[in-house]
Amino acid sequence: SEPNFIGKAFMAFIFEPKEKSPVAYVAAAQGPSVERGQYLAQGPALCAGCHTRTDPMKGFAPVGDTFGGGDAEPSEKSPGQEIAAPNITTHEKFGKLAAWDEEFFVNRIRSGRAIPDSKMPWENFQHMTDADLRSIYRYLVSLPPSAQNNGPNIRGVGWTSEAEGSPTS
Repeated sequence: SEPNFIGKAFMAFIFEPKEKSPVAYVAAAQGPSVERGQYLAQGPALCAGCHTRTDPMKGFAPVGDTFGGGDAEPSEKSPGQEIAAPNITTHEKFGKLAAWDEEFFVNRIRSGRAIPDSKMPWENFQHMTDADLRSIYRYLVSLPPSAQNNGPNIRGVGWTSEAEGSPTS
């Protein structure tokens, strides 16, 4: 499919696509590895795509800390509410992984959907191998913690961290 005239003008003058190199492939192995986790989290599992804030006007370039929490979207099931992908770093106050060990992480992914209209494809992740889930966990905990306060997963539309007096990055 080819964009029409208006689409081409939008692409040329407003939308700034960001070229991104693909993540180097790392084959599955018997055991978990940080390298495999990086490949999965930055590539096919798309963890970074949802758990990082982006700017749609700049080709969805990251504007927040990687894995520091994603953009909020209106809830389809609860009017007046929005859902945001959480900060999945080890930050003591704002990061989900600060309180999760590897076993908890694997079991949480295996347990599936907790928020009914969450955009996360839990059903797909439930079928990943233990080695791949453990690889993702090990990669995520190897990264510096993000102090980005992405707030509650479910919250009122328009929530801001400034209302709580918390740092945003």
